[in-house]
Amino acid sequence: MPQVSPCERVAPDRRVMGLQKILVIQSKREGIMMLSLFRKLLFIAVLFGLLFWSVSKARSGPPVKTPMRYELALVLGGGAALGYAHLGVLKVLEGNGVHPDLIVGTSIGAIIGGNYAAGIPIETLIAHAQQINIFRLLHFKILGLGFISWEKTEAYFRTNLDHKTFADLAIPFAAVATDLYSGEEVVLNSGDVVEAMLASASVPGIYTPVKIGEHLLVDGGLVDDLPVRAARKLGARYVIAVDVHHPLIRESIKTPLDVIRQAFYILHQNYAENAGKLADVVIRPDLHDLSYTKFSAANKGIEVGAAAARKKLPEIRALIQKISIDSSNRTGKK
Repeated sequence: MPQVSPCERVAPDRRVMGLQKILVIQSKREGIMMLSLFRKLLFIAVLFGLLFWSVSKARSGPPVKTPMRYELALVLGGGAALGYAHLGVLKVLEGNGVHPDLIVGTSIGAIIGGNYAAGIPIETLIAHAQQINIFRLLHFKILGLGFISWEKTEAYFRTNLDHKTFADLAIPFAAVATDLYSGEEVVLNSGDVVEAMLASASVPGIYTPVKIGEHLLVDGGLVDDLPVRAARKLGARYVIAVDVHHPLIRESIKTPLDVIRQAFYILHQNYAENAGKLADVVIRPDLHDLSYTKFSAANKGIEVGAAAARKKLPEIRALIQKISIDSSNRTGKK
């Protein structure tokens, strides 16, 4: 019987191991390419959406019915991955006894606001943000009105929210979306909460639009990225707004892409500043070191959000005192 040397016995194993390493490297490369492609598509879609808004002047929809008045609304603006800052703001507000009786959100602001309004503890939301790999929730598709389906993301949200309606929420909540046919703002404050959150965050051209009733809905950032006006229409007497748009590039504009990016930031800044004038307090986190597409930087986003909220606490406390005095005066007149 022929003898097999030790080297000959282990050679096949080495070849298999080498093949496995090649496959792992190839898989990593494909993952990086997919991530890069997604980031570029997301940036282009948001850019063209905002350009569309600046040209069309974002027509508002029909007046929103206001069945009651709310003393204090918290408005959470859109900003994709920059929206992690909302979690830091919420933690500081809650820790200092500031409890809004209405939350209005756009895009990522609607997703975070909807979960918080449902009564999910802020520490739980922060833990989810720190642990989740958002790219595992992406369901790519070739056919349809978007490259990514909401299927996996919806299933993830329903593990906590199930099929809650707005009537089931601990805090009154509204999500702002855009009607794709009319270009009008649609304020969602009835029906299924998860559907409303997804509609508000459906970046056009990237995510599949959401059909609710007779509306085909996409990202609310096209019409109202910082929905202070919507909060006022819903009956808010006072508003704290959280603006998470990216600040302007102050240096290092070296490429055509930098020019396009800066144009996008300028459009967003001008809109956010005008919308912020309708609020009583505006919290603007320092987001220079973050980006709209850096979903791996949850901790940094939460940190800068909390820092910005702490800086605004004197203004917020003064507003709470004003609300208390006004409320007492109205009660005394009755």
